[in-house]
Amino acid sequence: MRTAIEIEVIDPYLPNTDALCNLKSIIDSLSFDCKITLKFLKRDLYVSNNKQREKQFNELSDYIKELRVQKVDVKTDYKISKKHSERWLITQKYRVYLPGGLDCIKKNGYPNLESENDVSYLRIEYVNQ
Repeated sequence: MRTAIEIEVIDPYLPNTDALCNLKSIIDSLSFDCKITLKFLKRDLYVSNNKQREKQFNELSDYIKELRVQKVDVKTDYKISKKHSERWLITQKYRVYLPGGLDCIKKNGYPNLESENDVSYLRIEYVNQ
């Protein structure tokens, strides 16, 4: 990931606490400028009158603003449906399938086996260009 020129993160629940923590770790590990695209649920679909989720969404929004102030090239693309969609981390070389999204790994580095899936695994595909 460190040498990625572009990264796209597709995860409807990116504002979740563990997902945001992992996103920050990924972005912090980049060794040079990288174009970043984040795809996640729109505010109203994610929050749904839940104070905790509103706080989480605001934390992600603040982080994106902070990145932009630092001149990081970040684009957001909001998903408009809660229908299940696959979650991916994509670079110019690899596609990493994240069955439980970026929050499939807890802050402590261990798999989150309480997420959607009882089994955590990552599928990494080489992008043939």
